[in-house]
Amino acid sequence: MKILSLLLLSVVLFTACSGNQQQAYIDATVEITCQLEKIDDASRPEELQKTRAIFEKHGFEADNADVMQKVTDKYGSLPDVHEAILQGVSDCGSLGFDEQEVAR
Repeated sequence: MKILSLLLLSVVLFTACSGNQQQAYIDATVEITCQLEKIDDASRPEELQKTRAIFEKHGFEADNADVMQKVTDKYGSLPDVHEAILQGVSDCGSLGFDEQEVAR
C-alpha cells in the first residue's frame, strides 16, 4: 500500500511541476512578445539578454540552448499553449502583427 501511495504522490507531483513549467513558458513567452512592441531590433545583444532574463525570471536555464530547445519542443506546438499565448498577447495591446502568424 505504501508503494502505491508513493507512486501516486510521484505522479501528482510530476504533473503539478509539469503544469507549472508549462504556465511559466506561457508567461515568459507572453511577456517577451509584449515587449516586442517597444523594441526596434530584437537581435541586438542587449535585447537578447533581456529575453534571457525574462526566461530566467520564470525559472528556465535561458543560457543553456539545449535546455531551452527542449522546453520549446515540449510546449511550443501544444494547441492549448498557443491559445494561452494568444490570449496573453491580446491582453498586452496592439502589437501590429497578425495573430495567426504568432500561432504558428
